[in-house]
Amino acid sequence: MYQGSYVFAQVMELLPRRELTRFITQYQGDSHGNRLPCRDQFLAMAFGQLSYRESLRDVASCLTSHQAKLYHFGINYPADGV
Repeated sequence: MYQGSYVFAQVMELLPRRELTRFITQYQGDSHGNRLPCRDQFLAMAFGQLSYRESLRDVASCLTSHQAKLYHFGINYPADGV
């Protein structure tokens, strides 16, 4: 059985996490009381883009179906909140 990380997690490792955190802090992205943190929203939208999803409902249903794997994708928020 393969013990490495998922391809999506490997692709997201290429993006500088520090830069994303800096932009979220600079523009106060998480300070408006959103239930979904900006980083998790970015990862959800990137997942939708890379998996050729056509709508937000399609992205949400796909993430819900992979709920047990979200932690391994790098998403820390439960799928029913997406």
